[in-house]
Amino acid sequence: MMISKHTALPALVAFLISTSVMAQSTVSTDQTSVGRTSEARAIWVARWSYKTPDDVRAIINNAADHHFNIVIWQVRGNATTFYKSELEPWAWELTSDSVASLGEDPGWDPLALAVELAHERGIELHAWVNFLPGWRKTIPPPDDVDQLWNTHRDWFMQNKAGEVMWPHDWWDYWMSFLDPGVPEVKQHIHDVFMEIVENYDVDGIHYDFVRYPSEVGDWAYNPVSVARFKKHYKDYTDPSPENYPVQWNEWKRSQITEIVHDIYRDAKALKPNLLVSAAVVREWSRGHNDYAQDWRTWMSKGILDATFPMLYIYKPENFPFIAQEHLNHAYGRWVLPGINTKRRTTEEILELVDLARGLGALGVCIFGYRATFPDHKPSKTAKALLAGPFSERLPVPELGF
Repeated sequence: MMISKHTALPALVAFLISTSVMAQSTVSTDQTSVGRTSEARAIWVARWSYKTPDDVRAIINNAADHHFNIVIWQVRGNATTFYKSELEPWAWELTSDSVASLGEDPGWDPLALAVELAHERGIELHAWVNFLPGWRKTIPPPDDVDQLWNTHRDWFMQNKAGEVMWPHDWWDYWMSFLDPGVPEVKQHIHDVFMEIVENYDVDGIHYDFVRYPSEVGDWAYNPVSVARFKKHYKDYTDPSPENYPVQWNEWKRSQITEIVHDIYRDAKALKPNLLVSAAVVREWSRGHNDYAQDWRTWMSKGILDATFPMLYIYKPENFPFIAQEHLNHAYGRWVLPGINTKRRTTEEILELVDLARGLGALGVCIFGYRATFPDHKPSKTAKALLAGPFSERLPVPELGF
């Protein structure tokens, strides 16, 4: 007998729930799809979604009116900020369409306004920060601006030939990354996050690009990082990355993990109820081996509160398996599957939300605002979420750890 995918999916989810180790069940008892008393309903708001105070007001009102309770608000792109910073210059996107205006004060503070408006509407505001990117585009920053490309080019990643990472060829639209194996980079990124935590009443901090950029090549060879690796393995015979690839990969993972650890320690000491989260690569093996992103270790050691796996490409029939991998390694913490409204039909979005609930996730995160609310108008998907799974307002779950 042939069974349609719509008939098979509920049975599949029931099977996964009954046979898998549901790590998140230790966090909260309200994780079933029926009768929830709380649920995380997050939405990513990228930095290109706003340019004026009116944009900020529209975004927050749309999120609240459609029963989202967490806004993941991007505030740092590529060592440029959308908030008042003593460490990095104002983003040029706030004042013009040209890199020439980098560092110009826009006359208002988007993060401060977003936090104020979000709290007035009873929703949480989490600061979304690009972790390692240090510049974007093939146009360099103006020479007279104290941006990292100008002031600390030695902090950036390099290839084996000693070339500093710079967008070119087919990826000329992409980004140049800072190297986490450089101690000054570790300290700078730590200080960027702490500046936000200390100066703004944010409810969380959210990491993005907390990894190496392997999709554009191998850029892990900053000489400072390589020298530190060789010193660390000085008892080995000829300890170079080429001779010890296993150790080299573990070294790269450890460099990022050290920053994640230090930010968590200091941020939580200042604000114990802060939610520290990260957008992570969807497949564990790919993230661990290719990108040096060790999110399982971060969760198991308690230096990350939540992962937002970017499950953008998965259709409903594939979604449960990869989502379950993340849930099985939650270690009592949160997993909020990321769902891309731009790549799925409205019907599929609703099905994915239901699948995430059935698997035991404490909620979902929608990517992103502009696709869900084009020109600040609710899309078909936004309306369907409000009429369906988000029809009732619910609070964010208690942290429980």
